[in-house]
Amino acid sequence: MTFWVSVIAKSDPADVTLACQQKNNCRILFKRAYTPTIFYIAPRVTYYEAYAELWFDPASTMGLIEDLDTDELPFINAKVGGNLLDFEFGADSTSYFSAYSKNRVRGQVGENTIAKSQNLTMMWETGKAAVALQEATFCDFEQTSCYQAKSVPVIFKISANTGYVTGGQNITVQGFGFDSGVVTAVIDGQPCTVTATTRHEFHCTVQAKSAASDVTHAYAGQHGVTRHSMTSDANFTLNWANIDTASYTKRLAMNLESGYNLGSNLGSVYKTWFVAPTAGRYRFYMTCDDRCELKMATCPDSISPLTTLLEHTSHSINRAYFTNQRRTSSP
Repeated sequence: MTFWVSVIAKSDPADVTLACQQKNNCRILFKRAYTPTIFYIAPRVTYYEAYAELWFDPASTMGLIEDLDTDELPFINAKVGGNLLDFEFGADSTSYFSAYSKNRVRGQVGENTIAKSQNLTMMWETGKAAVALQEATFCDFEQTSCYQAKSVPVIFKISANTGYVTGGQNITVQGFGFDSGVVTAVIDGQPCTVTATTRHEFHCTVQAKSAASDVTHAYAGQHGVTRHSMTSDANFTLNWANIDTASYTKRLAMNLESGYNLGSNLGSVYKTWFVAPTAGRYRFYMTCDDRCELKMATCPDSISPLTTLLEHTSHSINRAYFTNQRRTSSP
């Protein structure tokens, strides 16, 4: 698609049309090959100071980029809901992203706008990236809420983690986003009456409780995915059953998807929590090269022995479904 450009200069008594002496110098050529595509962000729920990975395809645009300054990126910026992601530690002027394949870049979320639905944008020298809506859009279990990303408040610190059954303790909660709406607080199942709020903290008074807390209940831990990344060694290469004892590097993963075309004799173990939104039958999908397993514990109150849901040993997609009742958490 080609556009020819001319400029009309407003003057008195008549407008003057300014055009190039050579028409080719006024030509804008639009090619789909120079339109990058955004696939999705992971995780899709973001908050202040969290890290997120943006998955995208630069198409042929990287071939147009040269002579970057040391403080420049191959792309201009990326935003969640109009709020910039900071890529200071995730990419630099030497970063290269492969054409016509899924690339990812990790950035940190700044003081973002709190919203249930946020759009993704990415600016390149050739213009804004397209968004693959079929991959970028996520819907909840009931298909009532769909979004590319959402931003929520975050808690970083609480002034006390013990109290008395009589209540009355004044608690200060520090974080971000508490000025985005009405704050309702519950501590150990009891209401904490909010007395004041700002963007970075709120104050509340704990109410009385009829009995002491049950400290024996298992704690599921923070949201997120832990990845144990392994390279070739004697245990891992020779015996798949010894993968849990192979040496590894521990990393924070954004989801259960790893990279590809990374080499041979590599492996990863991902550990996370799954909270079923409602009772019913759930179908889990998995694909890998060459071997992978999907295991899940079925007890909500402790980490019970893992049950193998899927086991995959060939170059193909393996599918199965696993039926269970609703539970508060499962690893």
